[in-house]
Amino acid sequence: MSINGKTIEDIINIFLYNLTADGSNISEKDYIMNNFFNDLYFDFIDDPVNFSITYKMPNNDKTSEVTVPAASKEQVDSAIVRVNSKNTNNEQYYQTFESEYAVLTI
Repeated sequence: MSINGKTIEDIINIFLYNLTADGSNISEKDYIMNNFFNDLYFDFIDDPVNFSITYKMPNNDKTSEVTVPAASKEQVDSAIVRVNSKNTNNEQYYQTFESEYAVLTI
């Protein structure tokens, strides 16, 4: 699985390398990745016009690819405001990082 040709494992490793930790405890790094993936991607990976995403369906091993246009900062900020106004838990979205994959739920 990849974003713009960079594997999810490589992306996570770049994040882990660039985030600070208290010794070998990476729980804060996991928290930051789970809550600020979009900011980390922009800061450490790229600011592309489009995203080419390779993914697997959850119920089988079929791999698919889709290319989607990147949203502008204004579009993202507007979406966050709309989601937060409807969400009583103040969660914009939820991300889960595992050793070999990441899941983004909107």
